[in-house]
Amino acid sequence: MLQAADDLAAAVNTKILNKGAKYVVVINIPDIASTPSVALFNPSAAGLFTILVTDFNNELKTKLPDSANVLNVDAYTASHDEVLNPGKYNLSNVTIPACNIGALPNNSSLFCNSTTLSYTDPYYLFADAVHPTPYGHALFALYVLQAMTNKGWY
Repeated sequence: MLQAADDLAAAVNTKILNKGAKYVVVINIPDIASTPSVALFNPSAAGLFTILVTDFNNELKTKLPDSANVLNVDAYTASHDEVLNPGKYNLSNVTIPACNIGALPNNSSLFCNSTTLSYTDPYYLFADAVHPTPYGHALFALYVLQAMTNKGWY
């Protein structure tokens, strides 16, 4: 995980920042241990996922710190807080996918539609076992926009 973070930071520096980018938003890995995938398929792996994700995120921020041109956005903390405090975000469910993942090719929400929804409540956090619903994406977009606004980029 450390090598992956180092490689990503190096790529951002050489392929984006060194070529003149003025504003780069770097988003770390969300809290994978809180996804339905881990809860449904391998709950004992949650601790390992937390260690791996935390190592990656810490290394990425160390190698690619906030600067005039870089804004780190903490998807881990945002996603973790959504699961722990769903009411704060108007989320009705943070544990069950909205889509019937068994009815989807590759269990992916890419193929979710009105005929494969298990729940039509728009305030579910997860569409499939790991990916957010449109509402979940909107919550994160607002989080990024707030971070950009706080930095004076918007």
